[in-house]
Amino acid sequence: MNRENFLWYLAGLLDGEGHFSVIKVKTPCVGYTASIQCQITDSNVLKFIRKELHTGSVTPPYQASGNRKPTRTWYVCGRAAVELARTLKPMLQIKQKQAALLATFPMGGRGNVSARIVKEHLFNSLRQLNRRGKILAVSGDEEDDSLNLELPFK
Repeated sequence: MNRENFLWYLAGLLDGEGHFSVIKVKTPCVGYTASIQCQITDSNVLKFIRKELHTGSVTPPYQASGNRKPTRTWYVCGRAAVELARTLKPMLQIKQKQAALLATFPMGGRGNVSARIVKEHLFNSLRQLNRRGKILAVSGDEEDDSLNLELPFK
């Protein structure tokens, strides 16, 4: 499979089974990291993604309650997640808004107050977009398909 076909395949998979987010890490101080995840039952697909991208990790099997099949998760964090979001954004249909937000995640900026505020804004916006049920605008006030990418700082 050539690189372009693989990226279209990955975009389709992530549209259906993927998760674009900013993770808040609470250690002695609060930090944030960009993340893309895909959780499915077929570990061979996840290993294929990891091999093709040369990045990411695959978790050990997770057995949910009941008679569900065990699932595994492929995930990528940090700069690699931001770059992947930028690459896949035009190919995505359902999760294009999430990818567009994640693509603006500022790298670095440790101790920089404005970068922390932008990361917190992205964390909250992605959390809202990832809710199940109604599709909400980033502002959260009305049902809308528009996306306000305006960040608190420029």
